Amino acid sequence: MQLKHIKTNVPGLEVEEQRSDGSASPQDAYDSELCISPLSQFFCNAGEQSPDIIAVVQLQGHLTFEKAVPVMQHLSELHDRFRRRVVFKNGAWLGEYLQDFNVRSLCQEVTLDGPDAQAAFDEYMSKRMSGEPLGNNGLPPWDGVLIHYSADPTRSDIVLRMSHMIADGHLILKLLRQITVPQDSVAQADYAAVVLGGASPVSGGGAGEQQQQQRMWLLRAVFFLAGLVMAGFRWLGGCWSGFTALLYSTGNIFYSDPVNAVKAAPEECWGKRKIASRTLPLDDFKATAKQLGVTINTLAVSCVGGGVRRYLQAQQQAVPKSVRMLVTVDTRALKSAPAGSGKDSMSRVPANCFTYIAVPVCTGDISPVERLGRVDRAIDWIRHSPALMLAVVMPVVTKCIYRDIKKAGAAMIRLLPAKATLCFSNVRGLQGSWTFGGVPVSRIYNAVQPSAMGCVISLLSYGDVITFAHTCYASKTSTPGVLLDCIAQEYAALREAASLKLCKAGENTDAQAGSSIKHQKEPAGCNTAEDQA
Repeated sequence: MQLKHIKTNVPGLEVEEQRSDGSASPQDAYDSELCISPLSQFFCNAGEQSPDIIAVVQLQGHLTFEKAVPVMQHLSELHDRFRRRVVFKNGAWLGEYLQDFNVRSLCQEVTLDGPDAQAAFDEYMSKRMSGEPLGNNGLPPWDGVLIHYSADPTRSDIVLRMSHMIADGHLILKLLRQITVPQDSVAQADYAAVVLGGASPVSGGGAGEQQQQQRMWLLRAVFFLAGLVMAGFRWLGGCWSGFTALLYSTGNIFYSDPVNAVKAAPEECWGKRKIASRTLPLDDFKATAKQLGVTINTLAVSCVGGGVRRYLQAQQQAVPKSVRMLVTVDTRALKSAPAGSGKDSMSRVPANCFTYIAVPVCTGDISPVERLGRVDRAIDWIRHSPALMLAVVMPVVTKCIYRDIKKAGAAMIRLLPAKATLCFSNVRGLQGSWTFGGVPVSRIYNAVQPSAMGCVISLLSYGDVITFAHTCYASKTSTPGVLLDCIAQEYAALREAASLKLCKAGENTDAQAGSSIKHQKEPAGCNTAEDQA
């Protein structure tokens, strides 16, 4: 098979392209079959609006470039996807391996000036996110940069940008666990559970008692009749649930949220990007969610909804009664392998095994606690309704209908991402303490290119903090941190409500305990003045 060489933007590096007759090596066919999923096909066709993943690892110390490069090289040796570029052939995007790939061609080191290190980082990342799309230079669609700061020599940042063809938000955290080193028992347990995998508990029991009951014909008949009645109710409930889910899913396709200071119109989704981040104490966040009787994810979604309302009010814009939040749904059960088990172990783990679903978030004139309750009910309904199944099959069905991948990609954007107000991503972060290249990690968070969605809020925890990141287009706002401040204000209101609830519960407990002690001290048969009254 004849190959021709193509020049790249990297001096001295050439890559080989196959001839136009479409012939491919067995390795190319194996790669494209495993890693170019229907959703990856859509993202590869998005161009400037590709929703690339950004992982930020903030370090407590100075990391040299010579220590950072071997870590990146180790990552590319573990997983072939980091040596893979994408090419468009025969009407579809395929993957091709680069032989003798040097990871240094995709890594660089910079030093940022300015009195505020975080402000310098946000400005640098805004320019980097607004640059040329990943993979346009004939290299694998990812890169890494080591950042130092003149204002804070003790801080170093590692920034990894990856195309969705390589990893999505769920998979990128698993990859980070393989290039960082756990430093305590909590981190070691986290590594063992996520990377090495753990045995799932097997439930059972009750079979012997049921068999004994089934021996009696009268009870068997009663159970049979009761089963028929319950089956009828389940069938009616299933029909109603399916009808409401279909109505909800199809309704999302035919109308769009109003354009405002958060929701971007399609013509506004271009040009320079902006990024900002804010941290909150993780233990406090967990305690608030527990006291209010919800999950951390539900609390975060409600805080984002309330933050959107506060932000629109601050911008003196009309606030809709509700907005749609595009939430990613992981459709893959990751089966892990040890980091030292070879490069083929994780190469078979597919990327982009997720889909989107719209969650209605109340932004009306109600209290933060009432908003939290409505969000909890909405998420619970979506989780147990067929709407989730419809969202899972949507990418495959869209590709089958349009056949052409470019038309299918444009249709996928028009169906939901271009109609929702914002996108929300929540991924389980690393637990415990870790090091990168021998330097302790102080914070890890991720962000997503705003792409066709216009506004993306990402949530990730590490150690004892939880980080919200906001990415958007500069055409909407030049200060993305203001929306995050509004989200923090909504959380503060919910935390105060949780504290009041805890205080009332404590007062009731003290009152009951005091009443019990009072009755114990009173002599038998003797009434107090209050009892006589």
